[in-house]
Amino acid sequence: MLYQPPTGGAANDPYVGANPSAGIVGSKVPPKAIEHHQRELIALITKSGITPAEADLTQVAQAVRSQSLNYVATVGGTPNALTATLDPAPASWAALVGVPLRIKIGSVNTAAATLNVNALGAKNIVKADGGATAARDLVAGAVVDVIYDGTSVQIANVISGAATLLDTQIFTTAGAMSWTAPADGLYEVTVIGAGGGGGGNNGTTQGASGGGGGGAAIGRFAYVKGQVVTGSIGGGGGGGAGGGGTGATGGTTAFGGVISATGGAGGAASGNVGGVGVGSGGEINIAGPTPQVGGTTLFGGPGGHGPLGMGSGGNAGSGVQNGNGFGGAGSGSGPSTSSGGATGAGGAIIVKRIR
Repeated sequence: MLYQPPTGGAANDPYVGANPSAGIVGSKVPPKAIEHHQRELIALITKSGITPAEADLTQVAQAVRSQSLNYVATVGGTPNALTATLDPAPASWAALVGVPLRIKIGSVNTAAATLNVNALGAKNIVKADGGATAARDLVAGAVVDVIYDGTSVQIANVISGAATLLDTQIFTTAGAMSWTAPADGLYEVTVIGAGGGGGGNNGTTQGASGGGGGGAAIGRFAYVKGQVVTGSIGGGGGGGAGGGGTGATGGTTAFGGVISATGGAGGAASGNVGGVGVGSGGEINIAGPTPQVGGTTLFGGPGGHGPLGMGSGGNAGSGVQNGNGFGGAGSGSGPSTSSGGATGAGGAIIVKRIR
């Protein structure tokens, strides 16, 4: 938009107010001086997704605050070669130097990524220290702030080696598991053994005991991108059968042959509690919480809670309750019922990149 001088004036002549008593004739206003300003403001409002309304005199302020002109809700291209369209279209990449853009990622990237805005040509997407983007740096559904620095498109406030959301993975399905390192780095690994099953009451006046909570271990290990590590997750111990059955021991959880946690032992009939699981191979190794024996009136013994506050034991009651979360043990059955105990909760493996 250009400055529109008074009719008949030079390019930058100012407007003069009329003063008849002094013989001063006011400047004549050309149509463009009124129309162009209005059209410019209306364009800002509408391209920001706002419908112009005569009664609302704050719409320009709303448009500026929204920054909608710099937001791309639908990124095109491929996961590693992103495209974005701005409206109005920039004339060149030079027009975007220092301009903050927000783009919503459609699919997680699998390698170094580029961004092409309005077909101006692809630019490398890099972290704030100039390091190339790595696999999983751009998470599907995430809104990412990027700024063109004249050479590359920087992800604001992200440096090389910083962990991303997908660098934390949790495995909970009992049985064999496999994990692939998404990037070079140091990883924190937490393993949790499964909870033991509660004991089954044998029909006496003493309730059966709960199972023992699973153990846990936490350690830090270095892995390289693409390295495959296998392990196994312990399943929860089954409850003891009615009539005095002992609950089954929870399964052991192990990762990479370097860190593991055994499951809690099963609860027994009258009076004996199940032993707890223990962790090994970690910088921190934790024994599972201890369960309780059954009462003599109504209740079976509650199961031991899971370690690290990640699971709760089944509550004591006239019935039974399975273990909860990760590593919580099942409760024993109540007295004089000859019913079976509850099942313990399964174990888990949590892998998190810390640098």
